[in-house]
Amino acid sequence: MIGFLHYIVKYFVHDVALISCILFVILWNSLNKIESWVALLIFGCFFIDLFAASFAYKSIENLWVYNLGVYIQILFIIIIYYQLFSSPSIKKWLLIGYLTFATLYTIDLIFIQRFSVLNTYVYIPACFGIALISYIYLKNVVVINNDRPQDNFFFWFAGTTLINYSASIPIIALLTWPGISDPVWNKVYYLSNIIDCIWFGIIAFGLVWTKRQTLFSL
Repeated sequence: MIGFLHYIVKYFVHDVALISCILFVILWNSLNKIESWVALLIFGCFFIDLFAASFAYKSIENLWVYNLGVYIQILFIIIIYYQLFSSPSIKKWLLIGYLTFATLYTIDLIFIQRFSVLNTYVYIPACFGIALISYIYLKNVVVINNDRPQDNFFFWFAGTTLINYSASIPIIALLTWPGISDPVWNKVYYLSNIIDCIWFGIIAFGLVWTKRQTLFSL
């Protein structure tokens, strides 16, 4: 058990994710409905990583965990943006987009790339879609609330999600490049962890910033 905990801690992305989870737990009673979905997204990503790490610790293949976790991750993000947008047309395209993604991703998972490799054929376009919808929301927040958009928690959420999924496109493509050497793969994987840390970290910072009065009154 001690060895596994040491293994978890040395990958700093787990540490940042855990801090983010703790902050959401502390501030749970002050969260609105949509912010609660972000909390569930954070919890889900953390426990998926933790579950996958338990296999990696024993040198057991764990890519299938991440492949299945993508369903949950993108579903939660779509649910969040579905509630944030008021436009019926955007809501409709969010539903169509997720159903299309889920269908094609399932086909890829079962018949094409399967479980033993990171499923990228559908996931990379999905990353582009998430980045695009994050940009659209972020642009709307800045235009509508141009006085203090930083006081809107979802300004931070959309901003860091835009960064994360935009950066994920070339990183995932590199991780699945045929013939990539182990030293290069390890460096790219390390960079991927940094991007994930930024995502968890900025969401946590945005939560603290927008709930600072509640937090400091506890």
